[in-house]
Amino acid sequence: MWQGLGLENALFGAHVPAMRERWTEDLVCPNCQKTGRAELSQTDDQSGDIEAELVPAGFKVIQLEHSIIFHCASCDIAVKP
Repeated sequence: MWQGLGLENALFGAHVPAMRERWTEDLVCPNCQKTGRAELSQTDDQSGDIEAELVPAGFKVIQLEHSIIFHCASCDIAVKP
């Protein structure tokens, strides 16, 4: 009955991992106008922490306690998401 829906393991008490929230952010450096698209995800449902899964070339990520900020690698200033 549940076959093909991915619910077979849930019926037998198997651990089913939680879905991670994923999204993209368009980045723009306010100084040099460099652009890129970062891919982000929530690390888990309880903490709400965020991690960068993909950082575009020319940008760097600074990991804070519960969030992240992006900087232009050339200008070394925070960029606008």
